[in-house]
Amino acid sequence: MSNDEQAPQANTDKQPAKGRQPDFIVKTPTGDKDNSYLMNVGAAWQNDKGYITTELAAMPTNGKLIFQPRAELERLREQKQQSAPTQQQKPETQPSH
Repeated sequence: MSNDEQAPQANTDKQPAKGRQPDFIVKTPTGDKDNSYLMNVGAAWQNDKGYITTELAAMPTNGKLIFQPRAELERLREQKQQSAPTQQQKPETQPSH
């Protein structure tokens, strides 16, 4: 290695995610062919160099992880809330005596 080349440096951040919302929600597909869904198993953060740090609360037994961008989840939630019919509460009536 020449003097001009630098060896890759390790990420020295002990907790790069401290105080930050995750950039990704980590999920794993579960269930069978007819009744499958994604189960949340952790979160992940991307640093300024592009590396991703993952914290798992559960280890998937199928070996599959899906990293869903948090921004996409928020957008989907907003769409769902906007398309959901609003339920108007009826005023309470006094029972007649």
